[in-house]
Amino acid sequence: MLTAVRGMRVDVEQLVERGLTDDEARAVVYAFIEATPTLLAELTRSRGDARQRLAHRLRGAARTVGALELAAAAAAIEANPEALDDLRPCYDHAADVLIGRYGSTPPPPSERISTL
Repeated sequence: MLTAVRGMRVDVEQLVERGLTDDEARAVVYAFIEATPTLLAELTRSRGDARQRLAHRLRGAARTVGALELAAAAAAIEANPEALDDLRPCYDHAADVLIGRYGSTPPPPSERISTL
């Protein structure tokens, strides 16, 4: 199911449609939600090639969980490293939608993913 609010698209079923169970998808989403704020902070502090590499990493992670607008914002940074404006709103929206679908309770330790 594709959810769009204010034009920010999030495909909340993408992981399940790729064959993950709800518990596996929840573990991936939880890892994304936990790791992305640090990645956003690193991206904001970095410059030039380092910023582009971090944006590429963010784009891949966002696409994995279906955060399509966040992935598009990261791709824009890859093309223009100064285009940071949309990142935080896109992340906040994606996190809200994904938590709405998968919940905010972390998965049991045996199901957690350590990094993105």
